Amino acid sequence: IPSLANAACNLPLAKPTTIYLDNNNGTVTDNETGLIWMKCPLGLSDSNCTTGTAVTENWKQALANAESSGYAGKYDWRLPNAKELASLVDKSCSSPAANDTVFPNIFSASFWTSSPSSQSADSAWSVNFSTGVLLSETKDTLNYIRFVRAGY
Repeated sequence: IPSLANAACNLPLAKPTTIYLDNNNGTVTDNETGLIWMKCPLGLSDSNCTTGTAVTENWKQALANAESSGYAGKYDWRLPNAKELASLVDKSCSSPAANDTVFPNIFSASFWTSSPSSQSADSAWSVNFSTGVLLSETKDTLNYIRFVRAGY
């Protein structure tokens, strides 16, 4: 089970709370990128992301799940590419390396991206939110999931 502890951060945050808008429907808009994110990891809900059970899936399952999702009444969700998911990393924080005020329970663990790895046909990129680094992992690895959709 990944760490649920609050991040250790050096102030000021690189990704301050003020760049995000909580849409009060389980989604958060990043006003720097225009992307709309699921506030909680897949399977969790409520304002603190503590209700439910976080889902881990292999890469192919995560891609299919995003494509068929009707989360928050929207049907254009997808798995973020490596650059998009890495945009949530806040290098001024660790364990997790993200703004956990905006994204509570953003586990210090790996989340899938939609980006296949150039290192192997059997691998894809994930972002590890303990350290904020990109990892090439085999596609059958079970990782956490956070969907994204285009905003404006």
